[in-house]
Amino acid sequence: MMRLLIADDEKIIARGLLQLDWNSIGIQEVRAVDNGVDALQVLSQYNPHIVLTDIKMPGMNGLELAGETSKIKNCKTILLTGYGTFEYAKTALKNGVFDYLLKPASPEEVLEVVKRAKSSLENEGVSLIEAEFGKIIKKINDVDGQNDTIHAILDYIEKHYMENITLATLSEYMYFSTAYLSKLIKKSTSYNFSKILTTIRMIKATELLKHTNLKIYSICEKIGMNDQRYFSQLFSKTFGKTPMAYRKESHEQNVTHLVDVIKRID
Repeated sequence: MMRLLIADDEKIIARGLLQLDWNSIGIQEVRAVDNGVDALQVLSQYNPHIVLTDIKMPGMNGLELAGETSKIKNCKTILLTGYGTFEYAKTALKNGVFDYLLKPASPEEVLEVVKRAKSSLENEGVSLIEAEFGKIIKKINDVDGQNDTIHAILDYIEKHYMENITLATLSEYMYFSTAYLSKLIKKSTSYNFSKILTTIRMIKATELLKHTNLKIYSICEKIGMNDQRYFSQLFSKTFGKTPMAYRKESHEQNVTHLVDVIKRID
């Protein structure tokens, strides 16, 4: 699911940006804040793939925010601003900004540059679902005082994702009640059991689509999903394309030597 964060202290502009037809370019979630400090706080919780920010904002300006977002994997920053000097543009590039739009920008211009940022993420070989899994792992590793329970849970899911595992079977394996285990997983990772399991299955599906010629129904069986229709719907919702279209594009990328899809974080 592609997420966009808008940071602009001009309420009229922010409201107008929120009302754009983001779904038309494959952006499923959009949030807005009115200053750089709030934007920085939201980054770690919302994990946006694209940040559209003004330069002049209270607390932290857009250039400083861009410097912070440049440290985040799989995140593109676009400046939307009234400042058109060369020095601003040069600083923007230095801070890893993807593009620079001058106000007033038309809705078409804004949608187009965000669409290009989205395409750039995809063409770099960034698998959004793999990025999500990486964030799950990071959250687990960042939990202060966390014991080995969560790591054991994730390890079990990774080793048994191809089976018909449920929260109940995991609870039985871990000798915990389903209610306790559900709360523990959610509290430690901010994700529920179903999200983690589905993420791992989608990762494995992309690997099989790229590196094998297996039929879709065979891939379904190998990742523990016996309903091919549901798998195709879920895959399309996740990646914005059908499994066959994903396979075709992956093969084309290999031919043109584009960067490989990032590996899952161990």
